[in-house]
Amino acid sequence: MSKLPKDLPARIGRSQTSSSAYNKVLVLEGELQLSIENFIGTKDSKAKLTKDLCCCRILGYLFHYAPGAGDSAQGAVKEVVSACSNSDLLEIGLFYYNHFIRLFRANEGPILQPANCESRPSFDTMADMIGDFLAPATQSHASAKRRALVRDGFRCVVTKAYDADVLKANSELRGQVGNNVEAWKTQCCHIFDESINVGIDVDADKRAYAAAAWSITTRFGYSTIVDELAGQNIHRLENVMTMSTQIRELFDSLDLWFVATDEEDTYKIESIFGYIPEKYPQVHFTTTDPNLPVPSPRYLEIHAACARIAHLSGAAEYIESVLRDYEEITVLADDGSSAEVLAHLLQAIYVPVGV
Repeated sequence: MSKLPKDLPARIGRSQTSSSAYNKVLVLEGELQLSIENFIGTKDSKAKLTKDLCCCRILGYLFHYAPGAGDSAQGAVKEVVSACSNSDLLEIGLFYYNHFIRLFRANEGPILQPANCESRPSFDTMADMIGDFLAPATQSHASAKRRALVRDGFRCVVTKAYDADVLKANSELRGQVGNNVEAWKTQCCHIFDESINVGIDVDADKRAYAAAAWSITTRFGYSTIVDELAGQNIHRLENVMTMSTQIRELFDSLDLWFVATDEEDTYKIESIFGYIPEKYPQVHFTTTDPNLPVPSPRYLEIHAACARIAHLSGAAEYIESVLRDYEEITVLADDGSSAEVLAHLLQAIYVPVGV
C-alpha cells in the first residue's frame, strides 16, 4: 500500500475543481491513517479501517491511473466532487473496490483447465492440426483456447514456451522446433474474466452484480465493451491469450500486466515481481489471419490500470489477507471477528468460477 502523491498528475490538470476534489481524498486518507495508527479495538474493526483506507486510495489513484484519456480521470473527479461527506467518499471507493478491482481480481477457485491435445488425434502436419483447431464451433472456453493457440503460434505470449500437448500431438512441429525448446502446459487466459457472465440469465443477484461491474467500463468512456463481451462473446479472441499456467495465475491475480508502448501491439511487461520484466521485458502480438485478431489494446489498458491501482491502494494485498484468513479458519467466529471473510465470500458468490 502506497501513500497517495501530494500533487495531481498533469493528465487531468490542476483546476480548482480537480484540486479541491483530490484534496478531499488526501484529507480522508490522513484521517484514516491516523485512526489506524492509534487504533485500540477488535481485529475486525481494524480490518474495516484498513479496507476503508484501501477504498480511499483507490479513489485517489483513479486520478492518476484511470484508463483512457484525461477525460476518464475527470469522471472520478466529478464523483468525488459530488461527495458531501467522508461516508459518501468511502461509498464511492467501495463501489470501485467491489466492481473495478474485482472485475479482474475475483476468482479464487481452481483455474479452468484447457481443452488439450491429449484427447485429440495426433497430426502429422501443421495444416491438418490448424484446420482442426479452427473448425467452426460455438464460442466457448475450449474453442477460444484452440483459436488462440493457432494465433499465438502454439506458445505462451510471455515466455514463448511451446504448448506441451501441441508438441506431443504434432510431429511436424516437433521436427521444426527441435529438442532444445521449452514446452509447458498452457491455458487460455481471459483479460476480462469469463466468470463475470456466468449464471446471469438465471440469477438476479449475479445479473445485478455483473451489470454494476460492466458499468465501470462505461464510466471510463468505453461504452461498447459491455456489448462486445456480452454472453459467450467473452471468449472472443480480442479478450484471450495463450499463457503458461504460472504466468496466467500472475495475470489473473493482477501481479502482472501489460503497458502499451509506442509500437503497435507491443507492450512492456510490468509485475510486482521484478525478475519477470527483467527476464521477459515485453510482449508483441502478431497475427497472419484477419479472422484471428490480436488482444484488444483497450482491454489490456483497463486491466493494467486496475492492476496498478489495486497494488498501490493496497486492495490486492487486502484481498490476499482476507483469503489467507479464510484458509486458516474452519468455522466463522461467533464474535463477528470473521465478518470481513464472510463479506468477501458472499461477494464472490456473484462472480462464480466457471466449470
